Amino acid sequence: PTTPPTTPPGHERFTVNFTITNLPYDSDLQVPHSAKLNTTQRVMTTLLNRLLKDTSIGPRFLGCATTAFRSVRQGDNTGVDLVCTYTKEPSSPDLDRVGLYHEVSNKTRAITRLGPYSLDRTSLYVNGYNEQPVKQPVTTTPTTPPTTPPGHERFTVNFTITNLPYDSDLQVPHSAKLNTTQRVMTT
Repeated sequence: PTTPPTTPPGHERFTVNFTITNLPYDSDLQVPHSAKLNTTQRVMTTLLNRLLKDTSIGPRFLGCATTAFRSVRQGDNTGVDLVCTYTKEPSSPDLDRVGLYHEVSNKTRAITRLGPYSLDRTSLYVNGYNEQPVKQPVTTTPTTPPTTPPGHERFTVNFTITNLPYDSDLQVPHSAKLNTTQRVMTT
């Protein structure tokens, strides 16, 4: 981890944290001055700087520094911690972290993409602020199962598909969407 320099007067800092799901954690990210650390820091800083320059704080935005990479989900993913700086006039309001969170969310396609990287939708924090996505209510359509022959037992399997957005057509009996989805799930 790197320690950002002290903040000069008139400058304010805020943190940005997120998890990359298509970048497995590598212990070289903890080795000071390693090629892996330097390259990954440069890429993350560049991507986030470009993104934040195009937000409401853009004209006052000075830049970010990557402060740490973390192992997430037993090393399958990499957590990224950055400290960013912007100019704050004494009379201007404090950072609108909720508004900035929503801007970053929108610019990362609902917290799914940052450049070539896939993001964990629940992992974005802007200066400590985070929102968990609203889950679609789980509804079931009653069906009459066929009669079970003697000696056979029935059981139910329930699961959530995280990369199939909910569509109300899945509630319409005999709709093309429902029929196709049922066929894929049962074959």
